[in-house]
Amino acid sequence: EVLQRLKRLGVSARGGLTNAHEEPAYTEAAKGQWRALELPVSEHLRRNVIMLPIFPGITDAESQQLTRALAALTPG
Repeated sequence: EVLQRLKRLGVSARGGLTNAHEEPAYTEAAKGQWRALELPVSEHLRRNVIMLPIFPGITDAESQQLTRALAALTPG
């Protein structure tokens, strides 16, 4: 829901982290060499973190747009 709201406000954000232990190369292709890992903190972060467009080349206008969009998400 938050990602959709940010998109409507003109901000290109994406969902969380990529966990290597959940990638096919480690879960399928290893053919039993890798045990199935459970890393609850990493898995929680993958489901709940949003990656915002923050980078060294961000312009003042982009930064202001991001700030306005984030403010619009907060109640009150």
